[in-house]
Order: sequence, then structure tokens, then C-alpha cells
Amino acid sequence: MSPGCWLALCTASRYRADLEVYGPVLSEGLRFKWSSVKETPLLAAFHSDNRTLALGCIAVENGAMASVVYVFRVNQSEDRAQLCAISNPNAIPVQTVFLSGNRLLVLCDTGYAAVYDLTGQELFRYPYGDRRLVAAEVGDTYIAMVFGSSAQENSVLVTVDHDLQPMGQLSVEGTPSSLAATAKGVSLLVGQEVLAFTPAAALQVELLAEV
Repeated sequence: MSPGCWLALCTASRYRADLEVYGPVLSEGLRFKWSSVKETPLLAAFHSDNRTLALGCIAVENGAMASVVYVFRVNQSEDRAQLCAISNPNAIPVQTVFLSGNRLLVLCDTGYAAVYDLTGQELFRYPYGDRRLVAAEVGDTYIAMVFGSSAQENSVLVTVDHDLQPMGQLSVEGTPSSLAATAKGVSLLVGQEVLAFTPAAALQVELLAEV
């Protein structure tokens, strides 16, 4: 749902996926519809203007999973609504967020995070290397990401600004079950421990949570 209460509803069957967008007054009916027989919607995010929508989809191509993020103007007819399609054949989008300046952040599970303009032009990129993203939270001025895997005892907390420039990095013992990013810093829940970090990933407070 958008800040102005526009609603995006995604449904999928064995044969087709549909996106339906309704305005804040549901009695006025459907405002926009998009369908695909190849792709399945995975996530969606509205711009603060309530009219621009990013839709992350997955599909199987040549036996492998691929993904694409579409950007639509949902107040246009379907044949004019698509602004761009951002393809990634090797990763799955796990979060999309509109940043200031009409920019779109796409966080994938592997490969990299990237920021695009609304034409699909890539502006900035943060490569993951061989790491896998397990959690992420987008703050007002920075992005907190946690990398790790079930085969690793430690996780890595990374913070970057909205241009994906590194701010800090720190190894964390264990895998966080919760992540929050606020103006004051990052909080992680790891087991029964609550860890608080600055936006530059410097440890501030370590507390043992009561059961």
C-alpha cells in the first residue's frame, strides 16, 4: 500500500500472474491492471507520489531462476505505463525502495545492490562478492545489510549510504533474527543479545534480553 492508500494486489495461478492497482476509494474500481504468463510477482513498492510502482518478478529461463523489476506509472493505460524493466539473470530481488530524487534501490539476495533512475539506468552499485544477503533495512540516510549463510558461524554487518558508498563493516557472531535501522543507528537481535551500532557500524551497546 502506498502512503496515500493506493493498493497493489498481486495474484498468481499456474498459468498467469496479475497485478491490480486500486485507488484510495475502492468503490471507484480498478485503476490499473497488468498480467504476465511468464513471470510471477514477488514484491512491490510504491513511490511517495502514489502513482509510481516497482514490481519485482521471478521467472525460469533455460532452467535457471531469473528476475526483473518493472517500474510502472499506474495512472497510465497499460500500454503506456511501463517506464523500464531492470533485468538480473543471476539473482532474486528481496527488497525495492524508492529513495529521494526519483531513484530506485534494488537489493538482491546475491550479486549486488544497485540504485537506478526511473528509466532503468544504473547509477550506483554495491557488489556482494561471494556473500549472500540475509537481512536489510533502509534508513533515512543509510542502508544496513547483513550477510551470512547457514554454513557460517558469523555474519557481517555492512552499512552504506544511499549512493551505496561504504560507511562501515563489522563481523557479528551468530545470525541475527531481527534488524532495525534508525537515525541513531542499527540494532540487531542475535539469540538473546541486543546489539546496537552507530550508522558507521561501530558497536555502542550490548544487552542481554530477558526471556
